[in-house]
Amino acid sequence: MKKKEILKKKYNKSILKLKYLNAEINYVEEIFAEAMPSFTKEVNCFLEENQDIVIRKDSFLGIDGSFHEKESFENNNINISKADAHSDDINDEDINKKNKNIPHDIKFLYRKIAMITHPDRYDDSYDEEEREKMLSFYKSAINAFDNKKWFTIIDIAIELNIDIPEPTEEVVIMLDKESGEIRHRIQKTTKTHLWKWCQESSEETKKTYIENYLRKSGIIK
Repeated sequence: MKKKEILKKKYNKSILKLKYLNAEINYVEEIFAEAMPSFTKEVNCFLEENQDIVIRKDSFLGIDGSFHEKESFENNNINISKADAHSDDINDEDINKKNKNIPHDIKFLYRKIAMITHPDRYDDSYDEEEREKMLSFYKSAINAFDNKKWFTIIDIAIELNIDIPEPTEEVVIMLDKESGEIRHRIQKTTKTHLWKWCQESSEETKKTYIENYLRKSGIIK
């Protein structure tokens, strides 16, 4: 088998792997976010009912260090929130300044996506649904480029029928690195007390996870 054919197979394998991992991380993070308010409420109820064992009332560690949760502890009231970052526009200066080591093929696709989906490109032939779809692609591309989610750039390009350049070894390596990072995020999240708590059906075991979380955080004895 020729080297070019082997590279193509490796590339296709990387794309399929990332499709699965992106679906998995989206599922995990959605469940995690949905469970957070209930977990917070249960933690606060536990603290209210067990004032005698509370030893720290100022601050505490994050939920096993998962994601980038920002948490505060005031008067036995825990509030857990997730930080969010966002960029508003695409331009060549940003592309070249912030991402000097990114393969040309990725930059090429990013620019092509911007040319097609930028709001200034919408003319009267676009109906409201098409405008929303293009704007969604545009914002997703910005977020993906800022956060080095190369698969998303490629996936959007495919959706827009943009010709994908022949895969290079450099692109395959970057995609495999992205796979590893997503896999790490999944493993890190599913090891947290919150995740184990929301997957558990036994109330007694759920209570144990809350106690372990607070004890590890140094909040209770």
